[in-house]
Amino acid sequence: MDMSTAIASMAMSMSQASVQQSLSTSMMKKAMDVNATLAQGTIEMINDVSPARAFGGDIGAIFDARA
Repeated sequence: MDMSTAIASMAMSMSQASVQQSLSTSMMKKAMDVNATLAQGTIEMINDVSPARAFGGDIGAIFDARA
């Protein structure tokens, strides 16, 4: 393999590695965005549920025991 072929091969390899890294970073950012959205939805669901609604509002549905 002559010098010019080796340089071209190395340039192509570096370019391919750069594209792969960019794609990997982009996919990681998208996954983080999706997880943040899901977490926010979960927090909103938890905050929307009051103890009275969670237990049907029946008398004695909340039991507070201290030892």
